[in-house]
Amino acid sequence: MVGLPELRCVMTGSDISLTELSTRLLYLKGTKQKIAITSHIRPDGDAIGSAVGLYHILNDLSLPVEVVDLGPIPDQYSFLKENLQISEATQCNAGDYTLLIILDTGSIDRAPAFVTQWLGQVSSINVDHHPTNTCFAEQNCVVPTAAAVAEIITQLAILASWPISQAAATALWVGIVTDTGRFAYSSTSPATMLAASRLLENGINTPQIDQDVFQTASLGALRIQARAIEKMELLQDQQLAIIALSQQDFCACEARPEDAEEIINLPRRLDSVTVAVVITEMEQSTQEAPRTKASFRTTPPFDAGTFCEEIGGGGHARAAGCELAQPLAQATAFIRQRIQDTWF
Repeated sequence: MVGLPELRCVMTGSDISLTELSTRLLYLKGTKQKIAITSHIRPDGDAIGSAVGLYHILNDLSLPVEVVDLGPIPDQYSFLKENLQISEATQCNAGDYTLLIILDTGSIDRAPAFVTQWLGQVSSINVDHHPTNTCFAEQNCVVPTAAAVAEIITQLAILASWPISQAAATALWVGIVTDTGRFAYSSTSPATMLAASRLLENGINTPQIDQDVFQTASLGALRIQARAIEKMELLQDQQLAIIALSQQDFCACEARPEDAEEIINLPRRLDSVTVAVVITEMEQSTQEAPRTKASFRTTPPFDAGTFCEEIGGGGHARAAGCELAQPLAQATAFIRQRIQDTWF
């Protein structure tokens, strides 16, 4: 089989290569110094898959490792929680950990709240593939050429000649197939396929994974998808699709925030749509200021990553997102006008 060339970490600053990362992790073997793994808030398939996959790999190496504050996990990924204990940061003491690994997180505002508190107290490594990454950790392994962080973790294990168990391979496969749209997105590269082929060698049940992840949905998820289609706004000769969902919409559909993960893909099924945006009112207490989050999907020449970076977010050229400290109606009007002024 053709070998995997090492992915290059191209960001400036305190970069760490995959080889250096493996050496640093192995240095902790035989010690009682614990490693904490986490990912971004409201985790998706890659965030969950890469975290769970890395956990199993390090645990199989007899390294003291825990997953911290990974959730809420959407139903379609619940099978990945088997034989996995997720610790709550409120029950953890930063002083008990020697290393914090943050996965698939492009900026500190996308990390769980405890990460900000732990930085400076615990050595940290950020492993990510977003080109807009801000390199907020002590060391940063950022590989924009990787289709998924799960691809990076797979290559880390391959380069270090670490065993990849069926549980680890299953989780990493989930991360890769979800972030590549089952290998359909332009981010899919020969290196992605080579990494995936190595995972297939570990006896993973791909038909069952596909059923769990892509073919199964809760009633709330189906209802909120139907509501999203009803509320879809088509502009610019149906090139621009905007969907705005309020907390009332979620309550009426008995849906949770994680039930909306696939909504961004609905308007992309229209041949005319080149820019799709889903804007969601975020849950908040009465004391908190209103906040909304927006997810973008684009086709060339529109660069979603650059667009979102300019308004405080980030991501990839074809898929990106941001959060705005604005009520839903105001945020929707702002994004609509900014898209029209920038791209149309």
